Amino acid sequence: MKKIILLAGLLMAPVIVYPLSAWVLGRHIEGVFDGQYKQLANNAPVKLRQYQVRRGVFETVETAEFEWTSPQAHRSLPGCSSGAGTRGDAGDARGGACEGASAPIRFATRTVVRHGPYLGKEGFGLAAAHTEFLFGGVERYPLVAMLYGEAAPLTVDAVFRFGGDGHWVMRSPAVDVAAPDRSRIRWGDIRLEGAFGSEGQGTTLHGGLPFVSVVSAAGVPVIDAGAIHLDASLSRLFEDNPYLYGGPLKVTLDRLDLPAHGEGGQALALEQLVVESRVIQAGAFLDVEAGLGVRTLNVAERQYGPARIDIALRHMEGRAFSRLQHDYVRMAQDHGPMLAGAGSHDPARLMPLMTSARSVLEGSPEFHLERLDVRLPQGQLQARGVVSLPNARADGLDDADAFPLVLRDLIASLEVEGKMVVPDRLAVEWVGDEQRALIARLVEEGYLDRTGPSFSAAIRHAQGETMVNGKRFDPALQGRPEAPVERGAATLNMPMPKG
Repeated sequence: MKKIILLAGLLMAPVIVYPLSAWVLGRHIEGVFDGQYKQLANNAPVKLRQYQVRRGVFETVETAEFEWTSPQAHRSLPGCSSGAGTRGDAGDARGGACEGASAPIRFATRTVVRHGPYLGKEGFGLAAAHTEFLFGGVERYPLVAMLYGEAAPLTVDAVFRFGGDGHWVMRSPAVDVAAPDRSRIRWGDIRLEGAFGSEGQGTTLHGGLPFVSVVSAAGVPVIDAGAIHLDASLSRLFEDNPYLYGGPLKVTLDRLDLPAHGEGGQALALEQLVVESRVIQAGAFLDVEAGLGVRTLNVAERQYGPARIDIALRHMEGRAFSRLQHDYVRMAQDHGPMLAGAGSHDPARLMPLMTSARSVLEGSPEFHLERLDVRLPQGQLQARGVVSLPNARADGLDDADAFPLVLRDLIASLEVEGKMVVPDRLAVEWVGDEQRALIARLVEEGYLDRTGPSFSAAIRHAQGETMVNGKRFDPALQGRPEAPVERGAATLNMPMPKG
């Protein structure tokens, strides 16, 4: 009899233990989701309005409602730009559209969480979650309804492992619809995959969409874009800043064709557009690097490219830059961009940022033009340079009354060093035929050097003095009598960076 009871116990144990473990894991993953929702309290544009949980032993269903308020997005709509009121007159159709745009964008999520430890084809883990984003039907958002019909415009499938790491896949279905103006709008399935480490240690993501196409009602192409790719490996640099991440990010566009339309329209076509950025942490300082490149660019049947520009902000005090970037993002979310639009030159608007900016400036930051290398119809344009603020003093930068004087002193303390090569034909176009004699005079004085079909020069400015090709520049040179100019090539003498 005891053996029978023992055998029955062994057979019943999994039946009891597995549901119990699934229930415990369900409680744990619920805590993970709660932590993510609480982070939204520090995210100004997206707010959690309502959150409900229906938890079972093997499965939990969570529904949440959000609202997104973006003054910047609202101002970009027709009739909602600076100076336009959010409420129009009775006869002003644009005002009515703007009034609707000023309301928050509301959406909901429905998440079905399958508790571990067994997750089917995903193996063993903490939980697997499927989330659908919903936007409330045609009455509230007719554009979403037109594009996606009854389908969820966005879904996310995530798997959480026992160690706190996991992976996810975000999908948005392909679109092929006729717009109200009878144009045809098409793009492929959007897919983005990512992996995350435990306790926010980092995330990697890659994906994109295969094409975008818009064809007019007459069958004429309006936009024809190839695949867009995104690759990134990011990690949060500071726990108190959810907007600043370190690591590389790269976006590529295989091709883009924008045919000319209407009288005076200009066609644009490009291949292999690349946008890159990277934030690097080195001790207490940060470097921010960015690059933009294109293999070929054709504008109005004029060929440009390959072209590449790389810039960097270096030697920035990390904590101060993090506070500055965090405060700027929050202010931009609440009020729109702080450095553009009406009133952008009012120092009072910028004062909340100046305390952090002062610490950044006093850390002797540097702006680097690492490389500018562009093939133009006139020839090859190349440049590099550094703008620095050595030993800057910014006392009073956060004082609205003293701000103009402090800014003047900072500008006066700038040091600039650069080298450039300019095609001869482009230089003549810049200065105009009436100033071609000045180019010859600069060459004669040694401020410009000729090498082949280009001008080149090395420039340095520090402590109020400007040196060009090692010679102190004489501003009075432009006022001297004209001299005849010799046609041909010229260069500003400067060794260029390799690559």
